[in-house]
Amino acid sequence: MDEKTKDSLREIIEKLSDTDLTLKVKLQHLNRLIKLSSLVDNMASVCDLSDFISCLVPFVLSFSKTVRTTTLRVLRLYMKDSPFIKILLEKSIHYFIFSSLEKDKHADKEKCQALKFVRRLMEIDCSQMPRVFVQSLVSCAELKEDPFSRICLHTLCEIALRHPSIVAFSGGFKTIILAVTERTPFHENLQEALVSTVLYLYNEPESRVFFRPNSDLRTIVAPFTDVYSQEGIERDERWKASKRAIVLMLKSWTGLVVLTSDPYCLPALVQALRLPSIELNEIVIDAIYEIFRLTPPKSDPFQQQNKIAETLSQTHFELTSNDLPSRTLGMRHNLLDNYLACLLLAFLRVDIIEELIDLSNELRNESKDDTDKTKEAKQTLAVKTTVLIGELLNLSNTHLNSSQCAHLQTLPKLVKNAASFDMDPRLRSRASTMITRLHQYSHVRGTSSQVENNPSLVVTGVNRWRRIKGRDVRLDRIDEVKTKMEFNMDEATFAQKMKESQVTSTKEMLKWNWDIIADMLEGPLMNAVHLNTACKNKFMKRLLTFLKPTNRVFPMIQWSTKSLKYVRIACYILEVLMAHDFSVKFLADNSLVREIA
Repeated sequence: MDEKTKDSLREIIEKLSDTDLTLKVKLQHLNRLIKLSSLVDNMASVCDLSDFISCLVPFVLSFSKTVRTTTLRVLRLYMKDSPFIKILLEKSIHYFIFSSLEKDKHADKEKCQALKFVRRLMEIDCSQMPRVFVQSLVSCAELKEDPFSRICLHTLCEIALRHPSIVAFSGGFKTIILAVTERTPFHENLQEALVSTVLYLYNEPESRVFFRPNSDLRTIVAPFTDVYSQEGIERDERWKASKRAIVLMLKSWTGLVVLTSDPYCLPALVQALRLPSIELNEIVIDAIYEIFRLTPPKSDPFQQQNKIAETLSQTHFELTSNDLPSRTLGMRHNLLDNYLACLLLAFLRVDIIEELIDLSNELRNESKDDTDKTKEAKQTLAVKTTVLIGELLNLSNTHLNSSQCAHLQTLPKLVKNAASFDMDPRLRSRASTMITRLHQYSHVRGTSSQVENNPSLVVTGVNRWRRIKGRDVRLDRIDEVKTKMEFNMDEATFAQKMKESQVTSTKEMLKWNWDIIADMLEGPLMNAVHLNTACKNKFMKRLLTFLKPTNRVFPMIQWSTKSLKYVRIACYILEVLMAHDFSVKFLADNSLVREIA
């Protein structure tokens, strides 16, 4: 900032302090201050900050909306550090700015500038945020008709992250949590940000203490208990908003710990299945599907069992054939499995399986007053419920140990109903039908889950003959014999294989026989003797050269299903070399690892 600018600023401040000038002239000087604001780094180097703020106080109190709006803009533009904020608060100007925040719809421009001032103060030093500002934001955020409701709520969340105590003492936490269950146009697409704010505040010990235990979080689950209120769009929207909030919270470790720590939240969600409302029951079922990352059935799988079996088999074959194979897959630690196990245990403790069984039986109990539309809705929901039971049983089988899931897999209540001749025959028949359907579904789902979770059942081949083991005993036996023969291959045959692969003959990868290379990686190169031979000649060295980033060959291959064979081969090259000490030393001496690093 040069001296000319400083002189101009001093001249303007002097004229603003002159009481003889008209309001119009002073407004012109205020606009000049706005134009010069971009040239000023620190107002304290021009004049005393106290004198500068004092000369602007009369304009904040002016009867003219235009003057007040312009003055708020000047204060915002020249507020660039904490000392400026401190002097401004000492002059009690924040009370006058608070009055601008409380203006009605006829002073939108003034209110907009006041909000910008609050946000600017928050960004510079939120620790000095006046409580009256936060209280004004809370009142505006709760007023849905206010056009500034959304931006006030957004600002309130940001202040809560920076200075949680001032928001808590102003009642802002309650406003944020209540807004989570709102689905008004002003809160559209804002729910995820609100839930993230709540989870962050719960995750930090400094802000967690400001929440009311066993009270605040229950507000999110409360709409699920409100089934007897007047039917309409507003009630359905509250249900959907509550469902979305719970799903978002349970997708994080913090949300999982917080919701399961409360003795009311998860039980309220599960016990909502008992309430006499098909719409609410469907929303809760869909929520559980989303929480466990499951896909609801689009049709009745029990009426087309062969189709569902064929679809699951084909789907898992495609997934297996496109996944990158690894012999160490089963040894890898997956935190997602830990998360799903904790989530499953939390729901099992609130009797999710028993509630789903009761709901399925209740939905199959048709009433004479039911319309065709209601009957169809009940049937569809009953199918989704039965499939969900099967999926949860499958998850418990794959993610929990035997001591935790042994009793669960027996379904004692359902089996008792199916075997008891002392109860209503219709109830016994429905229980027996459900057991049959669960058996059918578990048989189909169990086959696919074995393929998913047991790497020994998957052919980890990289060539065109990849397939799933366990489907054809004859082919499995042929594979075993072929693997043993290739492992014990003599040196002359191995040398001929290397020659046929064209790797030792040319550096052009397009001329290499990748199927032979794949067979060698799965067979003879598993033998330490043959691997040592391959490391001593050009074969393994050229394969590693093909993978080097600096050669721009392998990294430049376009990503597609067909090109995945090169990725699988790359994985197997590294796995084969990591199997023996001498090959590990060979890999370390090669520049490939350094280039990747």
